[in-house]
Amino acid sequence: MVCSALAMYNALLLLTLIFAIFERRRGLYFWSLSLASFGIIPYCVGWLIDFFNLTPDWAGMILAQIGWTLLVSGQSMVLYSRLHLVLRVLLWMIIVNGIIWHTSITVLVFGSNYSPVQNQDGFNAVFNVLEKVQMTCFCVQEFILSGFYIWKTWELLGTTFGCELRFIRQLFAINVFIVAMDIALLAIEYKSLFLWKQGVKAVTYSIKLKLEFAILGQLVEFVKHRGRTASVAWGDNVGACCVRGAV
Repeated sequence: MVCSALAMYNALLLLTLIFAIFERRRGLYFWSLSLASFGIIPYCVGWLIDFFNLTPDWAGMILAQIGWTLLVSGQSMVLYSRLHLVLRVLLWMIIVNGIIWHTSITVLVFGSNYSPVQNQDGFNAVFNVLEKVQMTCFCVQEFILSGFYIWKTWELLGTTFGCELRFIRQLFAINVFIVAMDIALLAIEYKSLFLWKQGVKAVTYSIKLKLEFAILGQLVEFVKHRGRTASVAWGDNVGACCVRGAV
C-alpha cells in the first residue's frame, strides 16, 4: 500500500515535470517517458483493486497489465531514445521482447484466474517459471541499453569536446544505481516474494524514471556550457527536446 502510494506520487510528479519542462511535446524521448510514467498509475491502481477485491478480478488485471506493459517496455524505450541510436537491432530487441513476454504473461495471468479449475494448476506452474524468465529478459535488455548508451556517450564526448571524465563518472554512477535496483528487483522475484515484488517494482520503476530527469538535466547543462554543436550531434533527444532555457 505504501509502495503503491509512493509510486503513484512519483508518477504524478514526473508527469507534471514532463509537461512543465518540455516545450515541444513530441519525439520518441518525450512520448516514451510520458507513457512509461503514466503506466505506473494503472499498474498500481489495478494491483490495489485486485488486492482489496474492490471490483471483479478482471478489471484490476486489465489495468495492471496495461500499466505493466507501458511501464516496462516504456522504460526500455526511454533508454533507447536517450540518444538518437542508429542500431535498429536494439529497437527490434525491445519490440520482440515486448510482444513475447507481455502477450504470454497476460495470457497466463488470465488463464490462471479464469480457466477451468482443472487447468489452473498448470497455468500457475507455467506462470511461476515464465514470470522469472521474463523479468530476467527485461533486466538484461535494460543492462544492454544502459551499457550501449554509456559507450556511445563516451565516444561522442570524446570526438565532440574531448573526454569529459567528470560528466562520464556521474552518468556511469546513475546507471550503476539503476542496474543495482534492477538486480534487487530480480532477487525479490527469484525469492517468490509476490506482494513485495508488486510494490517494490512500481517504486523502483518510478525512481528509475526520475533518474532519467537527472540524466537529461546533466546532458542539457553540458550542452549549455560546452556549446551548441552537441545538440546537433545528439539529434532530437537533447537539442530538439527543447527543454526550457536549455540549448
